[in-house]
Amino acid sequence: MGYELLSKWDSTRPYAEAALYHHLWYDEKGGYPREYTHKGNDNAILYQILTCADCLGAATDSVGRAYSSSKNFADMLADLRCNAGRMFNPDLVQLFVSKISCRLLTSRIIRLCESRDCCTCLHGLIRNIAHGANTF
Repeated sequence: MGYELLSKWDSTRPYAEAALYHHLWYDEKGGYPREYTHKGNDNAILYQILTCADCLGAATDSVGRAYSSSKNFADMLADLRCNAGRMFNPDLVQLFVSKISCRLLTSRIIRLCESRDCCTCLHGLIRNIAHGANTF
């Protein structure tokens, strides 16, 4: 549907292929269209970025999509990691997870510091990091 809409106008035609090809899995064993391959395509990384972004958007959409309900960030990150190398480019998953984790950590620090004094906040945060806690 996105491909058909975007290919109607000259100004959006360059984005039509991205709308179509971002559904193909990284390992090319799932998704669509089957006749496309990432190998040798200069735009493959763009399509793979869109695949990750679209799945992140679908997973965290508060309304949800017809085929799934929304997930929290921890579940969404677990899904990305679980499907790295299969559905998603593993290098992009690592990048997305690190960037999202960093933002979540920053927002968690801000919320903690707003609700308590900063010494208590930072002490608890450092203790959690030292013990390998990865929840934010």
